[in-house]
Amino acid sequence: MQLYTEHIPPFQLVNEKNQLAGGIAHVVVEALMFRLQLKTKYIPLPWARAYKLTQENPNTLIYSIARSPQREDQFAWIGKIKQVRYFFYGVNTTISGVDLASYKVRDLKVVVVRGSIESDLLQQIGFEENKNLFFADSYPAAFQMALLGRVDAVYANQFSTLGISRYLGLEENILKPIYTINQSLDLYLAANKHSSREFIERLKTEYEKMVRMDIVSRIIAEEEERLLSN
Repeated sequence: MQLYTEHIPPFQLVNEKNQLAGGIAHVVVEALMFRLQLKTKYIPLPWARAYKLTQENPNTLIYSIARSPQREDQFAWIGKIKQVRYFFYGVNTTISGVDLASYKVRDLKVVVVRGSIESDLLQQIGFEENKNLFFADSYPAAFQMALLGRVDAVYANQFSTLGISRYLGLEENILKPIYTINQSLDLYLAANKHSSREFIERLKTEYEKMVRMDIVSRIIAEEEERLLSN
């Protein structure tokens, strides 16, 4: 079985050999696969490619994918991994206090990952490609664009910002939240919606069992302590 994902610390960590090497979400998914004794192939790709391949191929999985109303009918949702909240993160804190109601926030040049939920969210409130919305193929690349001054801000969640900052070896708090549109979403493990019913139900049932037994929460707590603690 093929599982598609991307490199986005602290949720999924991909090493220099392009192999999954850990991460909060990855360890949870690995535990589920082990309990079901499934033969798996983890495939890290740029997010837009991972998303497309999961949609095209039955009995494949993708993680960590934000569940939103726009995506609800596009996947079979197996289990929640983590809730995250999204912010505009900027290097120059002098642009703090932007006001969406007065459209000042749309004066910012913002980078997101192509095909990501962040892209969907910003386009819904009026951001336009190549005007005030720009794309990168990965989260580390997006953050590098902000650090190099090519854009004013990155739109991302708090856990990814911390994880990627540490991955890039950045000074603490060099990227700070400058605005939020108060958007929170749940990250999930999801399957191609045309997968067999038996396949989906087997995954859901075992994942729900892991949740009831506090296995998921325990793994997440342990991985957060290991990856994000000072």
